[in-house]
Amino acid sequence: MHRPDSEIRLSTAIMHHPSRTELIAHLLGRSASLSPEVVADPEPDGVPSPLRTAKRAWAAVGDDATHHMVLQDDVTPAPGIADHLQAVVSRHPDAGISLCVNWNSPHNSYLVRRAALRGASYAALTYREWVPTFGFILPADLARSMAAYLAEYPDAYRDDDELVAGFCRENGVPVFACLPNLLEHSDLPSVAGNDDHGERLSVLPFDHRPVRTAHWTGPVAPEETALQRGAPRPFAVEMANSRTYLRFLRHEKGEPLEHPFGWPWESWSGLVGVEPSEIAESFEAWSAGRPLPASRETCRELWAAAYLLGRDAASSDTAAKADGDMRTSVLRTWIGCGLTPEDRPESDEELLDLSSAAAHAGASGADESPVPLVEALARRHAEAVTSSAPSMPPLDLVATACPECGRETPLFGAENLPYEDVRVLYGNAERSDRLRLRFLACEVPDTRSMAGLAAKAERLPSPVDLRTRGVRTAESPSGGRALLREMVEDERRWDALEEVKPDATLTVPAFSRSESFLGPHGEGRYAPYLDSVYRRALDDAIRGLF
Repeated sequence: MHRPDSEIRLSTAIMHHPSRTELIAHLLGRSASLSPEVVADPEPDGVPSPLRTAKRAWAAVGDDATHHMVLQDDVTPAPGIADHLQAVVSRHPDAGISLCVNWNSPHNSYLVRRAALRGASYAALTYREWVPTFGFILPADLARSMAAYLAEYPDAYRDDDELVAGFCRENGVPVFACLPNLLEHSDLPSVAGNDDHGERLSVLPFDHRPVRTAHWTGPVAPEETALQRGAPRPFAVEMANSRTYLRFLRHEKGEPLEHPFGWPWESWSGLVGVEPSEIAESFEAWSAGRPLPASRETCRELWAAAYLLGRDAASSDTAAKADGDMRTSVLRTWIGCGLTPEDRPESDEELLDLSSAAAHAGASGADESPVPLVEALARRHAEAVTSSAPSMPPLDLVATACPECGRETPLFGAENLPYEDVRVLYGNAERSDRLRLRFLACEVPDTRSMAGLAAKAERLPSPVDLRTRGVRTAESPSGGRALLREMVEDERRWDALEEVKPDATLTVPAFSRSESFLGPHGEGRYAPYLDSVYRRALDDAIRGLF
């Protein structure tokens, strides 16, 4: 939904602590065009509680306002912020808009960095982390509801940003961050007891990327990408204390958002579809014979972070294009919050060159991601099991000795199958004019999967060599992406059966009841996480074809 700028009437409240007289004077000067109302902490000498003031600030909605904004008193607005806000709110009149995201928040800062690499104007934020409330906008009716929602909690709860997240989640309010951020946060000591969070500067400061108001008509970068779909849970890449980790959202397991147990990339990046060896080898290739701006270990960790970010951004479905200025800015702030002072050289420029090269290398490798190949195989499987056929034509199922487990005789007989004219053979079975399908002796057919073969039997040339994926995998020396590419190309021939010549070999997309989508011993030929990718893609495709 889009609303004309002329229909936007924004009221503004500033949460103020009386100890910050100089800050409020500066902010009032920078935000004079917004005519803000200052809402002071009613108990400035009491226990620190942003919630105590937030309750009053969210209740201070203008009588004729269509939208309401609450600012903290230690922020600096971008030049011309009133015009920018008109454009932003007009673009997303029904959403919550965050004007500044912490550069080191566990998940939302990563979502902004990924969106910036796509050149998007907004990033969709997650409800599972606190909503950044340095500056936040809601439609006026929701702002009033927010005030009532906050009033239900005692001041001792303290953290208004977590309650804002809960309110938006419970009411289905989408939350977007504008890129670049339209506020910068101060690095002064916190009056709310948040000094243990370290500096909380903007992940994408406006002074690094000034924009025109027309920029705000641009796209939103979604939370989900192809790489995220392939992961066991939504993840972020974190750089902290000069080390790179994956962070998975595991709230259903009772895992708190802020915990010290990150997943080191060298051990766990395979969970998200990027093998550690791929990252390490790309760094070695780039760094060979090159002087490094910091210790080799520090450079390698920064490379891993930017490489994973580049890969994830390149797998996004949004149509926005990579933006060099915003990419540089979010990488600069990653260096600022992610490396320890001891590991940073005097200038960040060479580290920026390194991280930019890593992001580009990661993006270039996206074309080699196995996830689209696995999803293509899943769709082929779904097409087979949702096919319709009145009966199974005469068929010989011929067991092939399994080179992995050594089994030579089949685990089932014709009496175990619900088809009228099917023979189960093994050993040196003679050829006949009947349809013939080779399977591994350790495979057991799924009766529904055979519908795809029955549906296309009349169009097959005669004779034709049919084999299961299990046999195809066993007969191929390849593994990993190479095997998946071969399999996709092989099964694509089912789309043009009129071009298949007699005696050709075709792989049947669906047959076996095995855990692996490539047959009973396929799991050793690709990264284990791809089985869950396949299962999700298969279920989605079947629902779409039913």
